[in-house]
Amino acid sequence: MASRTYHDPLHGAIRLDQEHPAEALAIALIDTAPFQRLRRIRQLGPAYLTFHGAESSRFTHSLGVLDLARRALRELCRFQPELEQHSGLLYAAALLHDVGHGPLSHSGEEMYGLHHEAWSARLVRDHPSLREPLERFAPGTATAVADLLERGRSPIPARKCMGCTTKRGQPAWCATIRACVNHWSDSRPAPPRPWLICWSGAARPAPPSRPW
Repeated sequence: MASRTYHDPLHGAIRLDQEHPAEALAIALIDTAPFQRLRRIRQLGPAYLTFHGAESSRFTHSLGVLDLARRALRELCRFQPELEQHSGLLYAAALLHDVGHGPLSHSGEEMYGLHHEAWSARLVRDHPSLREPLERFAPGTATAVADLLERGRSPIPARKCMGCTTKRGQPAWCATIRACVNHWSDSRPAPPRPWLICWSGAARPAPPSRPW
């Protein structure tokens, strides 16, 4: 199969091409057990118990993050073409940023004092089905993705960057890619996100009944 298409309820057709190395990596990661597990993790945790339309999964959310990060990278590459060499790192981080979530999503984190970023990074580093395709893509990719998700930095990038550095001494591409993942994930403050639009109807209280 040369390509694969996921029909997303919000983003439409998300097409991945096996001939593109970074997209082939994304397909391999999607097919792993840790990522497929996200089909059973609700995006909005126990909110579905009150708002029965809030059934979206972390699986669907993560595919949407991949699609938006890919679109952002395409636009950025118009101005900084060298960012294309880091597409594998970006796609993997976008897909796997929520792979460490527990059954109750953020509600579970508050209950048990856990942080899904740390668990996501641990799975990327230690779970063979995630680590092996990342390392086949380029040595050091698993560590780079894990550090990007957990610490916001990538001391061992998948491929060396020849770009400039930020004030903190990080490669400028690293800051750019981290911003792409952060903006479309739901773990940190950011502008309104598309999934809010998608589920606002599910979580909106019903209007008061008319007296007639």
